[in-house]
Amino acid sequence: MSNKQLEVNRIAIRRFLGIQDVDEFKVDSIGKGVNIIHGPNGVGKSTLLHAVATLLDATKYQSERPTVSYDLTVAGDPWQVDIDAGHVTWLQNHQQSSAPDLGPAVNRSKYRLALEEMIAGQGERFAKVIADESRGGFDLDAAAQAVSEKFTSTTAAASLKKALNDVKQLKRKEDGTTNESASLSEQSQRLIYANEAFHKQVLHQRVVEYKEADEKANAELKQLETFPEQLKRIQGNEADTLERLDKNLRKYTQQVSLEEQRVAEATAERDQTQLQCALDDRFQNAIEADVQRLEKLEGSLRELRRQLNEHSEIASRNQKRLVRLQLTEAQLEGLSQVEVDGVSKVVHQLLSHRAEMLCLQKQKDWLEQIGDKESLPEVSEIEEASSALTRWLATPTVSAVFKRAISWPAVAASLALAGGCGAAGFQLDPRWYWGLIVPVGLTSWELFAAKMFSQDSVAEALLLHQRAFQQTGLQPPKQWSSVDVESRLRAIFKFLAEARVNHEIHARHGSLVSQLNRARINQNEIQQTLQGIENKIGIKPDIDPEWLPRFVDTLNQWCEASDKRDVVGMNYRNERIRFRQLQQSLVEQLLPFGYEELSTVESIQTAVRALKSRHSTYVKNETSRASSQRFLDEQYHPQLAKATEDREKLLCKYGLTDSTAHQLKQFCKQLPEYKSIVEQSRKWSDLRTNLLSQLEGSEHLIRQPIEKLTTQIETFAQQAAQRDSISKTIGTIEERIRVAKDSDAIDRAIATRDEASDRLEECRDGEHRNRMSALLLKHLRKRSLELSKPVVYQRAQQLLSRYTKGRLELQVNDSADDAAFHISTPRGSKTLDQLSLGERVQTMLAIRIAFLEHDEPVMLPVLLDEPLATSDARRAEEIMDTVIEIAKTGRQVFYCTARSEELSQWKTRLASEVVPHQCIDLAKVRIHSEFQSNPPVATAIVRTTVPSPDGMSREEYGTVLQVPALERYRIDPQSVHLWYVIDDLDQLKMLLEHDITTWWQLKTMLDQGDAEKLIGGQGRVEALTYVFRAVQVVLNNASIGRPPLVDRSALIESDAVSETFMDALDELAEECGGEACKLIERLDQKAPPRWRSASTEKLIAYFTDKGYLLDVKPLTQGALRLKVLSALHDDIESDRISETDLDWILSRLDIGSQSFQR
Repeated sequence: MSNKQLEVNRIAIRRFLGIQDVDEFKVDSIGKGVNIIHGPNGVGKSTLLHAVATLLDATKYQSERPTVSYDLTVAGDPWQVDIDAGHVTWLQNHQQSSAPDLGPAVNRSKYRLALEEMIAGQGERFAKVIADESRGGFDLDAAAQAVSEKFTSTTAAASLKKALNDVKQLKRKEDGTTNESASLSEQSQRLIYANEAFHKQVLHQRVVEYKEADEKANAELKQLETFPEQLKRIQGNEADTLERLDKNLRKYTQQVSLEEQRVAEATAERDQTQLQCALDDRFQNAIEADVQRLEKLEGSLRELRRQLNEHSEIASRNQKRLVRLQLTEAQLEGLSQVEVDGVSKVVHQLLSHRAEMLCLQKQKDWLEQIGDKESLPEVSEIEEASSALTRWLATPTVSAVFKRAISWPAVAASLALAGGCGAAGFQLDPRWYWGLIVPVGLTSWELFAAKMFSQDSVAEALLLHQRAFQQTGLQPPKQWSSVDVESRLRAIFKFLAEARVNHEIHARHGSLVSQLNRARINQNEIQQTLQGIENKIGIKPDIDPEWLPRFVDTLNQWCEASDKRDVVGMNYRNERIRFRQLQQSLVEQLLPFGYEELSTVESIQTAVRALKSRHSTYVKNETSRASSQRFLDEQYHPQLAKATEDREKLLCKYGLTDSTAHQLKQFCKQLPEYKSIVEQSRKWSDLRTNLLSQLEGSEHLIRQPIEKLTTQIETFAQQAAQRDSISKTIGTIEERIRVAKDSDAIDRAIATRDEASDRLEECRDGEHRNRMSALLLKHLRKRSLELSKPVVYQRAQQLLSRYTKGRLELQVNDSADDAAFHISTPRGSKTLDQLSLGERVQTMLAIRIAFLEHDEPVMLPVLLDEPLATSDARRAEEIMDTVIEIAKTGRQVFYCTARSEELSQWKTRLASEVVPHQCIDLAKVRIHSEFQSNPPVATAIVRTTVPSPDGMSREEYGTVLQVPALERYRIDPQSVHLWYVIDDLDQLKMLLEHDITTWWQLKTMLDQGDAEKLIGGQGRVEALTYVFRAVQVVLNNASIGRPPLVDRSALIESDAVSETFMDALDELAEECGGEACKLIERLDQKAPPRWRSASTEKLIAYFTDKGYLLDVKPLTQGALRLKVLSALHDDIESDRISETDLDWILSRLDIGSQSFQR
C-alpha cells in the first residue's frame, strides 16, 4: 500500500459528454477525504465522475475528444493536466513534464465502482463477481466465451451417422406398413378371448391365496406357544444395556488403574527435577530480565568498540593531511573547536565577498557599454504634454453636442408617466401624486444638459487644452485637427518611453558604483580579521586562497573526530564495568541450583534455559498429579459405583443373577423372531379376512382342492399370456398406419442428414481455433492467480474486518485454480449468496480496494455513483461507514447523489467523524436556471447513543444496556456480549460506541491489528482473552446434559421433514419448548396426518448425531463449579483469573428451566 496520494483540487469541463463551450463549468471547492457531489438529475454529476475517470485513464473516452483541465496534488507536489480534444499534457510547476507513475493502465479503469451492477447477481453469479474482483474485475471466463465457441466434431459425426440410419429405417418401415394392415381384424378377435381367460385366472388365484393364508395363520399361532413368558416384557435393548454396563465397568476399572499409574509417574518425574518447590515468578522474571540486559550490554560494547575504531581512523587520516601542510602535531593539539569555527566563518565570508564584487563589476561594465544618450526633457514635462493632447481628443464635437442637447424619448416617457400618476391620484388614492416627482426631475435634467452642452463651451474646452500643451515647450502639431493631434500624440508616447529608459540607466549605474565601493571596504576588513586570527592561533598554511575552504573543512573534521573518539572511549570503559558487575550477579544467583563455571554470556543463557525447563517439568507433573487424584475422587470412583448398582437392578428386574445373566442376551436374540411371528400371524389373519370378503358368491371354488385350482390357473394363464402382446401388436399396427398417412418423416430425415454434414465440416474448423484460445486463457488465469492472490486476499481480509467492525471475516481457499470464498461470522460460515446487500457492498469494496492497493504506486481517487439509491437505513449506515473508512486511509472519494434525504444523512454522519469532507452543490456551481438545487430534508441516520456508566455498578450498567442472559450463548460462546468480559465500564462504553459489542467482533479486529489501541496494549488483550476463556469454559460445561433447542433451521437441516409437514412440526417444536425428546414423544403419541414412522426414525437419528438427544444428566450448580475450577486450574494458579471472577460469571448463569426456553 502506497503512502502517496493523488488528490484532485480543481476540474474545469469545457467540452465532454454532451457539454459544449456554452455549458462549460468548473469545480474549485474539491477537498481531501470524502467529496459529496449532489444536485438534481441531469446536472452533470455522472459527467463529473467520468471526467475524473478520464484523468486516470485518458484512453477510455478518446472517441469523445474531451477538453478538460485539472489541478492536482501528487505526493505533495502540484501538477496541472490539460486535455485538449483528447490530447493530454502534464505540467509540473507550470512546465511540461512526463506523466507521474499512476500504476498499470489496465487497472486505472477499476476505480469507478458501479456497485449496483456488481452485486445484482444471486448465488453463483455473485460468487463469480467476487472471484473476478480478486483479479481486479477481469472476467477470464467471459473472455474464454468471447474468443471461443464449443465445437465437437465427434458429436457432429455421430449426428450425421444417425441421420443416414434414420433415412434407411424410414424407407423400410414404409414398405412393411402395407402388409401389416391386413392382419388387424384377426388380432382383435384374439384379444377378446385373452381378456376372458385373464379374469378367470385372477379369481382362481384369489381362492388359492385365501387357502394358503388360512393355513399359515393357524401355523403361526401354534408356533407362538413355544416361546418363554419373559419375552412379553422384554423391550429388546436390555442386552445392549447389560453389555454397555459391563463395558463401563471395565472402562471405569481401567481408568482408575490408569489414573493411579499417572499419579505415581507424575510424582516420580517431579522428584527428578531436584526442586523443593516451584520457582517464584518474580525470581524468574528478574533473572530473565538480567540475562536480557547482559545481552544488550554485550551488543553495546561491540558497537562502542566499532565507533571508537572508526573515529580514531578519521582523526588519524585528517591529521596526516594537516601535517603535510607544515602543521605540527603540537599546534593541532593546542587548537580548540571555537578557534577552528572562527577561521572557517571568516574564510567563507571572504570568498563570498569576492564573488559579490566580481558580479557588481560586470554589471557596471555592461551599463557603461550601453552609453549615455543626448539630454532629453524631463519625464514629467513629456507626461503633461501627452495628458493635454489626450484631453483635447476626448472633448466632444459640435454635432455630438447637438444630439445630446435634448433626449426626446426621455421627455415623452416623462410626460406619459406624469399623466398616469395624475389619473391614479385622482381616481384611486392621492398618494399617487408623489409619482409626479420622477417626470419633473427627468425634465429638469434635460433642460440643464441642453444648457451646459452648448457650442461655446466646447470651443472654450479645446482652447484650454491647447494652452496647457504649449506651456510644456514641446513642438505642437502642424494643425489642431484630430488626425494631426493623434499623430503627434503617438510620437510623444515613443519619446516618453526613451526618456524613462535613459533615466533608469543613470540611476542603476550610480547604485552599482556605491555597492562596489562598500564591497571593497568589507573585503579589506575581512582580510584583516583573517590575518588577526592566524596570528592569534599561530597557524598560517602555505596554500592558495582558493584552497582555504578545503583546509578549513579538513581541520573541522579532525577536531570533530578527536572529540567523538574521547567521548566514545569513556562510554566504552563505563559499559565494560557494568557488564562485569551484572555477569558476576547472575553467577551468584545460579550457583545454589548447581550451575558453576559460568564465564561467558552463552553459558549463562544455557543455565537459565535449563533452570526454566526444570521448573516447567516440576509444575507440569505436580499439576498432572493433582488433576489425576481429583478425577479419581470426584469422577471415576463414583462412576464405578453407579455402574455396579445399575447392573444389579437390571438383573433383578428379570429374576437373573450373575451366573444366569447370559440368558438375558438369549431372550433379546429371540425377541426379533418372536415379534416377527406375531407380526406374521396378524398379517395372515388380516389377509384371510380381506380375501374372504372379495370371494362372496364363489363358495363352490373355495371347497375345491388347491391342486385342481392350480391346474385351472395354469390353463387360464396360458390363454391370457397373449393379451398384452396382442394389444401391443394392434396398437403398433394402427400407429404405423396413421404415421404412414400423415408423416413427412422421410423428407425431414433427408434435410437433417444434409444439415449434419454441413455441421461436421464447421465443427472441425472451429476445434482448431478453440485449442489455441484455451491455451492462451489457461496461461493468463495462472499468471493472474500467481501474481495477486496471496497479497490481495490478505489485505482484503484486513479491510473487510475494518469495514464491518469485526462482524465479518473473509476466508479464502486459494488451493483451487479459482479462489473459493466464504464469510466467517460468530455463528459459523456463510456462503456469498447468503450475504445481505449491505454486506455484499462491503465485501465488494474490500476486495476491489485490496486489489487496487496491490499495484498502485499512488493512491488514486475512488468514484461512487449513487450506491444508496435503493438502500434501507441499515444498509445505508453500513455503506457510509465503509466509505468513511476508505477515506481515513488518505484516499480521496467522490460520491454522487441526487437525493436530498441522503445528503442530510451524509452531513449528519460526517459531523461525528474527523475525516475531511466537502459537500459540492453542482447546481449552484453551474448557475443554470434549469437546475434547481433541492434543499436537504432533515432526515438522518439514527445512531444509538451508548449511555454513560457514571455512578453505576457493573450489574446496573448491564441492566441499562439490556444485556441478554448468559444462557443465550451456550451454543455460540464466541458471540457473548462484551459486558461479561470487560469490567472497565468506561472502556466498555468506548467499544460500544465503535459498534463493537461481541467478543467475535473484538477478536476479529485484534487479529487484523485494528483494535489493540482501543484496548490498551498487549497485556490488556491477554487479560481479556483469559476472561473470555473462563466464560467459554463455563458455557461449555453448562451445556452438558442440556442439548440445543430444536428450531426450524434444525428441522430443515435434518432432511427428514418435507415442506408439507414443515409448518406443523415447527409449531409442535415451539409447543415442546424446543426439546427434542418431547418432540419425539409427541410424534409417537399424536403425529400429523400422513406422517410416516420412517420419518420419525430419521429425525431421531439426526437428533442423536447432532446432540439434540442426550443420555447425560445436567450438572448441578456445585458440580458445575468443581468442573470449571478443574478446567481452569492452571489459569487460577498463575493468577491469570481469580476464583472471585469465576464465581461472578457462574452467578450470571441460570441453569434452571430457563436454559430450555427459546
